Amino acid sequence: MSDDNNVSYLDRTTTSGNVTTTTINADEYLQSLNDEFALTILPTIVFLAAILVVGFVGNIIVCYIYLAKFKVSTTRCFVVTLALVDLLTCCIAIPGDVFDLRENYTFRNVALCKVLSFCNSFSTMASGAVLIAIATDRYMKICKPLAKQMSITSAKVAVGLSCVTSVFVSWPNFILYGARTVLTEYPDINGTDCSTDDRFIGTIYPLLYNGFQFLLFIISVFVIIVLYLHIWRTVLKHVGLKEKKTELTSNKYIQQRVRILLANVSSTSGSEMTPSAGKELEVSKDGTRTISTRLGEPITDSVTNECDSKTQTSKAKRRTVKRSKSKREQKARRTTFMLFLITLVFVLSFLPHLGLMAARGIHKVMFDSLSPGATAAYNFFLRSYFINSASNPIIYGFCNLRFRMECKALFVQVFHTRRT
Repeated sequence: MSDDNNVSYLDRTTTSGNVTTTTINADEYLQSLNDEFALTILPTIVFLAAILVVGFVGNIIVCYIYLAKFKVSTTRCFVVTLALVDLLTCCIAIPGDVFDLRENYTFRNVALCKVLSFCNSFSTMASGAVLIAIATDRYMKICKPLAKQMSITSAKVAVGLSCVTSVFVSWPNFILYGARTVLTEYPDINGTDCSTDDRFIGTIYPLLYNGFQFLLFIISVFVIIVLYLHIWRTVLKHVGLKEKKTELTSNKYIQQRVRILLANVSSTSGSEMTPSAGKELEVSKDGTRTISTRLGEPITDSVTNECDSKTQTSKAKRRTVKRSKSKREQKARRTTFMLFLITLVFVLSFLPHLGLMAARGIHKVMFDSLSPGATAAYNFFLRSYFINSASNPIIYGFCNLRFRMECKALFVQVFHTRRT
């Protein structure tokens, strides 16, 4: 090896009995491996770039609209926190991962590797912790409406605890991650990658840490599933009771009208026209009520108009209160469904990543010799959890009518300002 970091290798080809010596530049060779690997996983890089753009723009819009247009609430607190965490992912974790993929053989900045690993873990843990807080808040609102609800202060405390817990869980990345040696076909030329540090290769510490993270994920998913199952059961029960109550109310109203009509007829027609004397009540489909005697003389329902006028005001008030309550309940259910979708996407986006991590932990050499197509698929699905960083704004747009309206108004304002 010469002083200019060039390495000499013998390419043993026989030419007139001579041996040809070929000199290879190590940096150029590693860079060629970088280029070849980047071309192989180009779909993954394009995927990450799309997630970055959509997530960055979408989460900025979410922060602006929820902070400027929505009133203070626990839901706003949680939604804005998720958007900020996703922005952290889009601004640091995803660009860092793209840089790591592009420099797969020449990643030598150990400090940057540790920071990127920490940010990636922190954003994931923080999102999961906030989703547990969201599920708890939804559970209290839907299943325990008469109990003490989570206040704005409590929501902020929950967010703070989520961040502190995430920092506590993620700090081992500063120790475990660093420069990992990557072997090449030339024994004297080795690359470096951002992964588990060489000092911990073959030790139990990475396995313990990854197992601890996996256990946290399983516990979190279990808690979220239990809470949303209770919410779902309560909503179904409430809908069933509401339908039954509506039916009973309708039947009760008809019975009350029958009694009023018969009582009024008895008071105006004398003792010979008692209900037992043969009155027959006819209730038509359009609500018109007529009482006929056996003599065939109809008696209209005009006597009950006074009773209707007295109760009209109170019934209107009750209908207004019920309508307002129904709107609040529908809004709460729509919000719960939206937040449930966010949680579902979060969980599903992690399944491919966790499956590959578990397979790699069980069979350590399974992914060492993959074909180019398998390498591309492996790196793509290994980063499936980044979908969560761009999906939330899309879910808000589909599930929240007011958010869509505010987005349209914002776009109109921006384009109008640019034209003028």
